[in-house]
Amino acid sequence: MNANRAGGRVTLFFDDALLESKIRGILTDAGYEVVRVDNGDALVDAALTGGAGTIVSETVLVTGAGNPLLRHIYKLAPEQPIVLVSDFARLAEFKDAADAGCQRFVPKPVAASELLDAVKESKSQDSESVEINESNYARVGIEEFIYGKSYQYSLFARLRNGKFIKVAHVGQNIDLDQMEKFKARGISELWLERKDFTDHMERSRLLAREAVSSHDLPEGKRASVITRACEAASENLRLMGVSENSLEPAKETLTAAISSVGSGQLALALLEKMESRGSVSYARAVTCGIICGLIGRIMGWMLEKNVLALALGGYLHDIGLNTLPVDAQEKQLEELSVEEADAYKGHPQRGAEELAKIPGIPKDVIAIVEQHHENCAGTGYPKGLSGSEIFPMARIVHLVDSFCVHMLRMDPSMRVRAPDVLVDMETENPGYFDGTAMMALRLLLSQPDLKNAAAAYSLELSRMRPEGR
Repeated sequence: MNANRAGGRVTLFFDDALLESKIRGILTDAGYEVVRVDNGDALVDAALTGGAGTIVSETVLVTGAGNPLLRHIYKLAPEQPIVLVSDFARLAEFKDAADAGCQRFVPKPVAASELLDAVKESKSQDSESVEINESNYARVGIEEFIYGKSYQYSLFARLRNGKFIKVAHVGQNIDLDQMEKFKARGISELWLERKDFTDHMERSRLLAREAVSSHDLPEGKRASVITRACEAASENLRLMGVSENSLEPAKETLTAAISSVGSGQLALALLEKMESRGSVSYARAVTCGIICGLIGRIMGWMLEKNVLALALGGYLHDIGLNTLPVDAQEKQLEELSVEEADAYKGHPQRGAEELAKIPGIPKDVIAIVEQHHENCAGTGYPKGLSGSEIFPMARIVHLVDSFCVHMLRMDPSMRVRAPDVLVDMETENPGYFDGTAMMALRLLLSQPDLKNAAAAYSLELSRMRPEGR
């Protein structure tokens, strides 16, 4: 072998002989000249003389406080290409390695394609070649992993430089004790590719369903599962373009609204019905509830009970659909047969009647559910109400529900901007939506936080009023 082989030189530094043998075989078959060193001094010498080519190593290179060997190499030879083979259990150490300057990581078990790509890319430690587009990924809290040992999609970690590295393959077992150690080290989240996030939301829905259907589950545990469902939906909102600064209070509002339903038999049955819905319908319900709560705050509503009623109405607005098959619930009205469409159009009234039987459900919520398909143009159902005839909270929920339908049915790869969806909604259905609610929603999607959105809303509202009033 010689350094002129098509792939160039790679220097291996491993403690694990089996892993080293596998990596050597992959690189040799791909045309690389592969050499190995036995100790750190030899590795540093190779880096200093320029004879190392690309260094491929694992935890032996990053062991010890502050990753001393890795940092030493980068101090002496800052342009040295290095690829680290990452172990999910040592996620914290590899985040430290990234802080030291390493750009390329390959997760265990090592896949040939990922190793070869990393070695090729390492020859140019060009930060512009590293994908840091956060919109391609969705965040998942570490606590999401306490209910299962494996996931059916790859997991990623986000480094301080914004890069995302794969830390677990599809179906890889997750050590739950290790997750607790991550939390202790201050690692609070992992990431999924955006295309996998719908599946994750479905899993959250099923867990929440189990929680509310278990009458023996402690109230604190039940509430925490519902909270996680809200967090999954709020990440979906971040992907829609809602400011992260607005999401935490929004999750708290919806969690409080759902908890206000109570723990009586009828209330528990109601929540169980919500959690049993299809993933699209459930995602829409939680997302709608969160956005409605945010709009109430942007509009400056002072009474907390009104904000909670609006959020709860947004969450429960389609409760009357539970009598329909799941596939019918998730279709558009024009996609249904005549018989299905008639049954569908009766769901606002059925939902209101069902809620009226449950002690403690606010009358405002019942009115929202009954009127959420009415529109300002008077062409809605079940009564064809228009404008001010429609309960104000129902006008807000009608807008938000329509927005959620558009956004949640979008192909994630289309990268459609949420403000553009609002323009399309107004163009397709002129006069359908409440103007002030539309203004509040538009500001929610464009302002950096709730405070700025509320201030902008107040200013815009004052400009709309006639002078002297």
